[in-house]
Amino acid sequence: MDSMHRAIPALVLACVCRAAQPAGALPRDPQLVSLERQVFELVNNERTYRGLSRLKWDDRLAAEARRQAANMATRYFFSHVDPVRGDLPERLTKARIPWSHCAENLFQELGYEDPARVAALDWMKSPGHRANILDKEVTHAGVGAARRSDGTLFLAQVFTQP
Repeated sequence: MDSMHRAIPALVLACVCRAAQPAGALPRDPQLVSLERQVFELVNNERTYRGLSRLKWDDRLAAEARRQAANMATRYFFSHVDPVRGDLPERLTKARIPWSHCAENLFQELGYEDPARVAALDWMKSPGHRANILDKEVTHAGVGAARRSDGTLFLAQVFTQP
């Protein structure tokens, strides 16, 4: 743990939705991009360990996940329902991302040396998050990361079956 940050308990949220396309790219911090890919790989490791197929990375889902993480960081909320953009089905539909099944895992932390591993482990300890990660119906995913000026990290992972 960085001496300037003290570890705070990680917060996690999970949601699942069912039911109906590309987002613009934002400038990306290389450390956040690396973190997003680490989370994606750790989640896929959990799936393959249990005999499930690997998720396919989807840039549109990653852009939506980044938007959610950035909005939580800048607008000071932690929820699957963005007060402006709505819940996950609304956000995916507004972004014109096709889906027939969707789910989302969220994570917030400050001060951990390996936040990707902490997020994946915490999600696997939570029944709702674990169910999203191990859902046989989802085939695609994207991860987004954002950091507040105080160092608080926000992660969002969006899962879909197109």
